[in-house]
Amino acid sequence: MRLTIVKADNVVIMNGQALRIDLSSLSLPEDFRALQWFGTSGVIEDTACRNIKIENLDSFQAVIDAYNAEKERLANAMAQEEAKKINEYYSIAGIKKRLAAKRWQVETQGIKWNGHVVDTSRESQAKISNVYLTRDRFASLTWKFKDGFSTITADDISQIYAIMINHVQTCFAIEQQKIEMIDSLSEEELRANADEIINSRWGNN
Repeated sequence: MRLTIVKADNVVIMNGQALRIDLSSLSLPEDFRALQWFGTSGVIEDTACRNIKIENLDSFQAVIDAYNAEKERLANAMAQEEAKKINEYYSIAGIKKRLAAKRWQVETQGIKWNGHVVDTSRESQAKISNVYLTRDRFASLTWKFKDGFSTITADDISQIYAIMINHVQTCFAIEQQKIEMIDSLSEEELRANADEIINSRWGNN
């Protein structure tokens, strides 16, 4: 075992893992500054900067016990936090949150029109809607698709708008169906089928 104790910093390092331990209650000598233990022997440094060799850790067993207790406490806290995250992940609210994120991904990943990939981010949806509402004001315009620029007509923007609206509404309709499925399942069924419910059956998207 390798052990380092630094009194002023309330730091104990055992086998490379450092923890902060309140050393003030562990009855360390007033002139103790630090300890280095190298497995079979060690050195104590005191406040006068003297190095004192030691052959055992008997005087520091309380520090070792405190370190092990704190390590166990932290491990239990981490385990509880991990369990909490897992329970939240598979809770109804957590599954619905993941489902909404999946719907957003599908909704905004784009659609195909006439050999082009149309951006369906919320910003692009608003842009397409605005151009559609003013389509009678132009004969043609330059449009930037995900795969490059192209000249489109008012009829083209009408087609793009219709496909986009259908795509978005389909995404929300599928999400609604999946929410109804989630609400109908038992907790055991939900845990077993959550990932499939979230990720499968999104049509052609």
